[in-house]
Amino acid sequence: MKFKKNFRKRHIHKCRLNYSSVCFGSYGLRALDDFNLTTKQLSSVVRVVKRIVRKKHFLIIRTTPYLELTRKPRDVRMGRGKGNPSLKIFPVRRGDILFEVRSGFAMNKILYAFKQASLKLPVNSIVLKKNGSYTEYISSS
Repeated sequence: MKFKKNFRKRHIHKCRLNYSSVCFGSYGLRALDDFNLTTKQLSSVVRVVKRIVRKKHFLIIRTTPYLELTRKPRDVRMGRGKGNPSLKIFPVRRGDILFEVRSGFAMNKILYAFKQASLKLPVNSIVLKKNGSYTEYISSS
């Protein structure tokens, strides 16, 4: 690999088609702003949703952190190259579906799980329901 430390990506305000609709499950959690999803945020959201949903419903994670951010250590002077990779992120754009749940019943339990999950995220989010060929807006959190 020639360059192992990437530049930071800018958020372009376009809706990505492969992340914009509920595809694999029956309910989805959609982000309403641009942000960088870190591995810590992702693991805490997954832990919260799995604790509420248990094994009855199937959780689908649509995001995987792939970009590494670099940080310099504290009390280091300017210069002397780029810092070491410190954390991985997934750049989320406005309108992206982050998580989906495959289920046919217990809508109130899934809504509660996504409400608790949205409290762990740094942006506002809404819950969507898939009805046949179109996606229906359910509630905001």
